[in-house]
Amino acid sequence: MKLKKIFPFLLILGIVLRLLISATTFHPDLRAYLLAENLIVNNGEVFSFYDHVSKLPVDSPVKLIFGDDIFIYQPLAYFIPSFFYLPFSKVLSPLIGDLILNSSNFLQSKLFFLPLILFKLPFLVFDLLILFFLPQLFPKKKNLGKLAQVFWLFNPVSLLVASGMGQSDIFIAFFILMSLIYLIKNKTTLATLFISLSVLIKPIGVILIPFYLLAGLRKDRKTFLTNIAVAATPLVITILPFLNSPAYKNYALLAQHANKSIYAGISIASGHVIPYLFIAFCVSLILYYYKKIDLITAISFTLLSSLFFTHFHPQWFIWTMSFIIYLAFKKKRPEMLILSVVAWLIILFSFESSLHLNLFIFNQLDFSFLKMPFFENFVLLSRAFLLSLLTICF
Repeated sequence: MKLKKIFPFLLILGIVLRLLISATTFHPDLRAYLLAENLIVNNGEVFSFYDHVSKLPVDSPVKLIFGDDIFIYQPLAYFIPSFFYLPFSKVLSPLIGDLILNSSNFLQSKLFFLPLILFKLPFLVFDLLILFFLPQLFPKKKNLGKLAQVFWLFNPVSLLVASGMGQSDIFIAFFILMSLIYLIKNKTTLATLFISLSVLIKPIGVILIPFYLLAGLRKDRKTFLTNIAVAATPLVITILPFLNSPAYKNYALLAQHANKSIYAGISIASGHVIPYLFIAFCVSLILYYYKKIDLITAISFTLLSSLFFTHFHPQWFIWTMSFIIYLAFKKKRPEMLILSVVAWLIILFSFESSLHLNLFIFNQLDFSFLKMPFFENFVLLSRAFLLSLLTICF
């Protein structure tokens, strides 16, 4: 049976699966987006929401639960969900209050909670946008585009990030996908725009921007200057209004958690380490500059290095998926795509259970057996495999 004929059935099945997971799972990180929506939409704190919790009395329930550093991402990570929540704000506001302040008791003993679908709507929409645009990675091979869509429909990484956790990393994944699509079309200015937008969620895209600028310089000076303007303008326009916010500067703009990708490296003296990510970045940039590798190879290697040289959070893996899908199918190595997801799943279960099985609101079981030594060896082996996946770039 041809894939084209059964695809509508698979699409419906994939959407239903997303709705079921969304209604039956909850991760505490979702509360930050809900609180931001309440402050931005209902309180009108568009440019001051970062400082709201820090200004509360020390005995405020919100302050005691979250602390001053609840908002640790860039502004677009909160503006996008707030836009989607806006039409439902009055209906959902009472539920948001209960979920923010007393989520454990509020969800206790429930098999499912339908409003969770609305709370995760922004993430589900971007998940499906990725599904829609994936075939553009393979403009001349429609069968590969359909295969990529089928993979995405049942991809546990996207199911966890968008349907299970409800995390803004799915926005980054979308912007990176769009950037890759325009790289394939040799439209570096539009590709630069999308990678710049990804920085307004989390700063991973910063280390990729030099490749886009160099690609513009290779075309002509006008494209180079245009790419600089396109990369800088969204960042300046979005970040500038928040520079008077102490909480934004302390917990988002200059936050230490943004440096996790540079912890691993070569120790050259006590307290002095050359990060592996910087080495990968420099090697990729030099090879691309001297035309030893193409642009997509250089960006792929750098992006994958940003995760595989660090103890990454499981949801970060979604950033790399469009590149892994593209490389695996283009180089006729689909098994690498499947094996990378299997390795990721093993690593996922090494994290606390609130990131996997205990996401389900009806399940509060003990998974301490996953900390057994034999399992930890499988985790290390899986991390080593993902590191070796860098070879697929070449």
